[in-house]
Amino acid sequence: MASIREQIALKRAEAAKRAQQQKQQPHSPIAVDGVELALDSRPVDDVIRRGQQTGQVNLTARQLTAVPVYLFECHLGIIPDSMQAEAAARSSSAKSNGTPLYHARDLTILKLANNEIPSIPPEISLFGAITVLDLHGNLLEALPNAICDLTDLVNLDISQNRLRSLPHALVNLPVLAILNLAHNEIADLGWTAAKPLPRLHTLNLSHNPLGPPPRKPNQRPTRTVDEQTNQSANIWDIVNRLPLLRELRMRACNLDPSPVVSSQDRSRFLPSLTLLDVEENPLEFAGVQTLLGEGRIAAFEGEPNRVNVLAAGRIVKEKWELEAERRVRRVGSRPSMRAEDIEPATPPPMPAELAALAKAADKLAISDPPPPPYEASASGSTSLAKWHDAVHGALNLPQCLPARTRGPPTAKAEGPQQTLPVEVFYQAFSTNLKTLTLSNRRIDRSFVLPDALFAAVKAGNAAANTFLPRLEELSLDGCGLSDNLTLSSESGTSETGRVFVALGTLFPTVTTLDLSYNQLTSYDGLAPILRRGLKTLRVRGNQYQHVDVFVDLAQELRSGSLAATQLTELDVRENNIDKLPPILGALPLTGFFVDGNVFRVPQRRVWEREGTQGLLKWLKERIV
Repeated sequence: MASIREQIALKRAEAAKRAQQQKQQPHSPIAVDGVELALDSRPVDDVIRRGQQTGQVNLTARQLTAVPVYLFECHLGIIPDSMQAEAAARSSSAKSNGTPLYHARDLTILKLANNEIPSIPPEISLFGAITVLDLHGNLLEALPNAICDLTDLVNLDISQNRLRSLPHALVNLPVLAILNLAHNEIADLGWTAAKPLPRLHTLNLSHNPLGPPPRKPNQRPTRTVDEQTNQSANIWDIVNRLPLLRELRMRACNLDPSPVVSSQDRSRFLPSLTLLDVEENPLEFAGVQTLLGEGRIAAFEGEPNRVNVLAAGRIVKEKWELEAERRVRRVGSRPSMRAEDIEPATPPPMPAELAALAKAADKLAISDPPPPPYEASASGSTSLAKWHDAVHGALNLPQCLPARTRGPPTAKAEGPQQTLPVEVFYQAFSTNLKTLTLSNRRIDRSFVLPDALFAAVKAGNAAANTFLPRLEELSLDGCGLSDNLTLSSESGTSETGRVFVALGTLFPTVTTLDLSYNQLTSYDGLAPILRRGLKTLRVRGNQYQHVDVFVDLAQELRSGSLAATQLTELDVRENNIDKLPPILGALPLTGFFVDGNVFRVPQRRVWEREGTQGLLKWLKERIV
């Protein structure tokens, strides 16, 4: 038997050897919150050996086709029977020893996500200290029953696999708190225990066929009405046996529109629930109200002791929105006062000295000279030179607003009153014009064109347009334009066309288009303009209800049918858009403004905290 001094010397030699091996490694592992990330290029065996010291093994996205046999050999000193052939094929150099088992830490975190693993060996149950097991994004069709022996398991993620059923003993895991089963093929959980998973507080069942199977249009029902009701109620009865459940997600599960539970007391249905996500189901918000009772549903996000419901037809308003609505109702309930009921205030008498000075000033006052009359250009049209900025190549025509029916009279409009007067095309500087601003010109909402240009627009021939050849920026905000635009020629001929079709033919070189605060509802004719090279589009304050034209553009980019797009800024604020499809995250935008619409997913804090890039990242992560 070695003496104490010899044992101490041996331990020191082993420690020095381990330190020397660590110095020879090219780089240290990358870790966040103590969990190693699979972003380095270290061999799988090195990661497994490192796990003997940290108790964590992260083999995410390693293109594994099976659980590494060295995981069992290094941490348990065994080779599973189903892996004997693989163990025999391993080279002798790969069988290097790690830390002795009596010095190694128990494995507590095992991540094998985003690989191509078709099955898990039953010997996984020998890692009895595991608390986090991540197997999502593999090819699993079944789980071994032995996985139910992991009694310390707290977080289990087996989403995005091919599972159709679960081990029956899974309900007996005593401390399992988070279970993710999303994106599988599970039609029946099969949980028959009276109190399954007693510590579970987060359950994700999204994208599983949990509801009744869809019936073909001409197919006769093969079950009675009672049988259909029992099946549709089954999932609600199962989750109702989870008393600590706080978050339940069942998105796109084909849930029955009329949920039924055995318990008649709505206050006792999932008493700890704070979030219920049932979007993309036949079940709508009215059905959820029947299920939970209206008194339990949160009026705004984060309301304490209430359930935040995400369902079709449900608009979750934030607290500040509800407070604003209450203030509007409170102000609207007050009796209004008419203008004739208000007695004008009598001004105080002016001192005699000040009155004399004011009278003398009125006699000496010199009024401003009237504006000069419009000069005729060489072609006989009105000159617009007074509104032309030669330095920047810009023309900013004054606003033309209709006369007010109440209040002070509107100032008389200067110059031509059409939204786009024909004089613009006949100016000496028109060939060098880069910016044309026609904001708030609403007296006559027509575009008057030269006869030649009118014929080109009527024929849809943008190449024949030789007017304004260098125009890059066009602003038509606040002009009261609708989807149909009136075009007139100098000779008096008129025609009505779609607004984007007309603008695309009139101004083929425009890269910035501002149509904010109009009355537009249709995108007809916008797609060719986007493909042609439009960089900035502002349609704020219109009446759009969707963004389909941009969804089509993003799909073309993602599929490769469109090589690229120059669109970098899109402003759709203050419309009636009810949905932001995730595919919009594929657009290469540097500015994407969506405030003031009716959609509630994503929530406004997504872009308020991180701006456009945070919003695009949120959308891109949800592209299927």
